[in-house]
Amino acid sequence: MSKNASAANLHTQGKAAVSRTAERAQRGEPPLPQDTAAEAAAAKYSQNQSAANVFNKERAAEEKKRNAEAAVDAAAEGGDEEAQAEAAAELASRKAAHAEAAEAADAQRKKHKEG
Repeated sequence: MSKNASAANLHTQGKAAVSRTAERAQRGEPPLPQDTAAEAAAAKYSQNQSAANVFNKERAAEEKKRNAEAAVDAAAEGGDEEAQAEAAAELASRKAAHAEAAEAADAQRKKHKEG
């Protein structure tokens, strides 16, 4: 079983454990130890997926910023002032989006280091 498949399986088992724990709580019974462990594994999986999403967004924003920079260069070579202005506006937008994504990724890295 691949690493991703086993992680997804842990997540699925964790969701089932949450349901069983809720049912047991309604009956006034304590959670089973294996369910508690499965819930913890599912929570860890979810945290890891969230972190991966943040880093993927940062990489995508970086790539879009580079593409916008290339568009500015191409417009400058073409000499079309309107195209240059549009490309510059797009680049400014992409730089802002990248800065926001990089800030979120830095916060995630810091959180990961601390805990």
